[in-house]
Amino acid sequence: ASASGIASGGFFTKLLGWLSFGKVPALIWLVLFLCAFGLAGLLVQAIVKNVFGFYLPAFLATGPALAFSLPLTGQMGKGLAKVLPKDESEAVSRDSFVGRFATVIRGIATVDTPAEAKLTDEFRHTHYILVVPDIETETFKAGEDVLIVSRQANIFRAIRFQSEVLSN
Repeated sequence: ASASGIASGGFFTKLLGWLSFGKVPALIWLVLFLCAFGLAGLLVQAIVKNVFGFYLPAFLATGPALAFSLPLTGQMGKGLAKVLPKDESEAVSRDSFVGRFATVIRGIATVDTPAEAKLTDEFRHTHYILVVPDIETETFKAGEDVLIVSRQANIFRAIRFQSEVLSN
């Protein structure tokens, strides 16, 4: 198979999707498959025993058990994927703070001395950052609102924020 066949959803990719591989964690998928395979094997052996009066050798029972267990695994995986929590994160990059408003809470910020400010991200989590004025002649005192305009390492540069229209 070519790399483009895999990227465009080749046979193997479609097979894994049909089996629900990737919709649930791999270890859970393996447990589902092994349970389905074991139950299908028992079912195949019970049917053969009732119809013919003997059990199949293990290597002969494997094929039918596999044929029954694969679709069963896919269906169980789809059902389980609906109720399992997804991988989600509320982590934000510190670079995303640029363009946000912060309030100076401690200290006096000058070009050479940062002050502590707090800001709230889109998930309503509070972050405490160090700010310095972007304009050399400005200083920020506790209680002032500032707009973060850039980041240099762990220090954020800010400008004074005074617009009533934008704050609402």
